[in-house]
Amino acid sequence: MYRENPTEFKRILEDIQKKIPNIEKIVPVKMPNGQMVLEFYQENFEKPFFSQRMSDGTLKLFAYYMLLHEKNPRHLVFIEEPENGLYHQYLNNLATEMSKNAGTGFSKQIFVTTHSPFFVNALRPDQVWVLSKEQDGFSTAKRASDYDFVKDLNDEGVAVGDLWNSRYFG
Repeated sequence: MYRENPTEFKRILEDIQKKIPNIEKIVPVKMPNGQMVLEFYQENFEKPFFSQRMSDGTLKLFAYYMLLHEKNPRHLVFIEEPENGLYHQYLNNLATEMSKNAGTGFSKQIFVTTHSPFFVNALRPDQVWVLSKEQDGFSTAKRASDYDFVKDLNDEGVAVGDLWNSRYFG
C-alpha cells in the first residue's frame, strides 16, 4: 500500500491512529536496507516503538483497520474471533467500522465469527446470524431479527449482544 500510493497510505495511517487507543502517531520509516517499518508513537513515551515491540492486540487492531482501508478491497472477508487479544472496550468501535465498511449486495461482505456480546452490541439484529448445530449434525442459520421480541427490544434500546447474552436468541 505504501509503495503504490505513499500519500494515501499516510492519510490512512492518520485515520487509523485516531482509532487505536494510546497511539498518538504512526510513521512509516524506510530502513537503510530498504525494509519498511512502522514507528508507533505512544502516549507518555518520548521515543517511538517499532511495530515488533507493539502488543499483539495493537497490531491486530491495526491490521483490521488496514484491511478496511484497502484501495482494491476483497469482495469477501472472513474474520474469526476478533475479540482474541483485544480489550473488550475496543470491540464495539471495531464492529461499527466493519459494519460501515461492508458494501451493498456483493460488493464487499464481511463475515465475523465471535463469542463476544461486546462486538455484537454494535450490530443491528438483521446483521447478526446465529448458527445452531442440530441433532442430525447439520447447522442451521437464522437472523437474530427473526427471533421473537429481539427486533422490538432492540428498537427500545436493548443492544443485540445483551439480548444474546440474556438468551433471547442463540
